[in-house]
Amino acid sequence: MNHKPKKAMKILISLLLVAVLSTGCFSLNSSKTDQILEYLDLGDKNLIEMNYEEALLAYEAVIQLDPKRIEAYEGMAESYVGLKEYQKAAEILESGFKAADIQKPSREQVQRLLPIYQELADTAEAEGDSEKAILYLKKIQALDSDYDLTENEQALLVIDEKKPELEEMAKAITTEIDYDFHNDAILDPGFMEYVSSLEKPYIFEVSDGTYIGVYPGGYIYYGEMKDGLRVGKGKWFYGDEKEITVVESPWINDMPNGRAEIVSYINEALIEKEEGHYYPLIVRESVNLKSGVYEGASSLFWDMDAGRDPQHHWEVRYSDGIRQQTEGDVAAYCENCDAGLHTDGRLHKIEGLE
Repeated sequence: MNHKPKKAMKILISLLLVAVLSTGCFSLNSSKTDQILEYLDLGDKNLIEMNYEEALLAYEAVIQLDPKRIEAYEGMAESYVGLKEYQKAAEILESGFKAADIQKPSREQVQRLLPIYQELADTAEAEGDSEKAILYLKKIQALDSDYDLTENEQALLVIDEKKPELEEMAKAITTEIDYDFHNDAILDPGFMEYVSSLEKPYIFEVSDGTYIGVYPGGYIYYGEMKDGLRVGKGKWFYGDEKEITVVESPWINDMPNGRAEIVSYINEALIEKEEGHYYPLIVRESVNLKSGVYEGASSLFWDMDAGRDPQHHWEVRYSDGIRQQTEGDVAAYCENCDAGLHTDGRLHKIEGLE
């Protein structure tokens, strides 16, 4: 196929535009208004024919002649969309509104902007840049509060709104104090409902080298990260209004590895108690983790309710996450309370890890 005629036409248009812009005229008999209209027609024609680069040249000529001509900015934006250069499309439209002193875009202008911002938000999210995605989602909401966002997009906005609460909660949670089940973002039903729709982790830095990551399902990481991966010291916590678990351990290759302190706090107000039975309010375990799976020797403690049996204590062992038996189906005995701990046969690992 011979592309020379098209190439020659682009060169001719470019030379024509240069000549016009340098001399300030389109033809001997045309006024400035006529020039603008002819360039707009030329731009529109090329846009329809999907000759986007030629269209950009024509619209640019209009802006040189009249910087406030919003149709030229709109045409350039559509040309950039055709070239899949969405960032430039958004920028040229925004600059056009500013140049034309448009405080509130028309419905038609809003309809041009919305898909551009949506494309930019989708691209940012696909690239793992949640902050940038949220920026464009907020722009969408500012233009159209009824715009139909996906559940994942709604989750990102909710988490962004909860940032201060998440940071305060993460700082407050330690394995040294009892967990407070009141007024915490992680337990908020609305927050949990939105986070369950999160498709990818939302990670943000709270101080130099320290991050908070919110993961699908409502799991939260607080600690050191590098290149988006959890490394170094970090805490992993999750739960609901009935029970929350905090894991403090070293992290290697985005997984908890090494000696970990695992504490589960149980909400006594929601325990369905049977008469004569006593229940642990805090369960503590010190154990080695291998990519989140329990391994080797472990010390397990139960802090009981009602001031009775303040602590049960067992020394147990895991192999590939399975609690090992000593005699029968018993894994260990508590000397203080003479109670046996059963093997249960289930895989013991940290929840919420991929």
